[in-house]
Amino acid sequence: MKSRINLVIIIVAAFFLMGMGKMDQSEKPGEIPVPDKEVTAVITDSEGLTLSLTQFSINGNTHLTGRLGAGRVAVPFSQIRVMTFSAEPKGTAVRLELTDRSQMNLLLEKRLTAYGKIKAGTYQIPVEQLKRVEIQGIVERKKEKDRS
Repeated sequence: MKSRINLVIIIVAAFFLMGMGKMDQSEKPGEIPVPDKEVTAVITDSEGLTLSLTQFSINGNTHLTGRLGAGRVAVPFSQIRVMTFSAEPKGTAVRLELTDRSQMNLLLEKRLTAYGKIKAGTYQIPVEQLKRVEIQGIVERKKEKDRS
């Protein structure tokens, strides 16, 4: 009898603890990751809304990582002019127009989020809801010891 009660307690506890898996991710609208570079971008979402963002990042990074053929590549935002997103059977695809005017097609990971700041506050959008991102400018952030 005691072992059945213990089993029920373990199952109930496991059920509640499994729901805590996303607690460390930034789900609060007022909090976004601060990227290592100050990136300004103009985005267009799947509903046609266009916004200008500062502190633009994807999952807090200032590079885009995806599959290129059988391999993986990370392309810094400094090498990207325009990202054009589309839905594919295997996930979200992105066509990159690079600063040298060449193009590259990547297949992205699932569950990526773009972050940034707009005049009214912070902004978050799942990458699969984006249609276009145009990188406007990138400025290196000063390191803490350089600020003093």
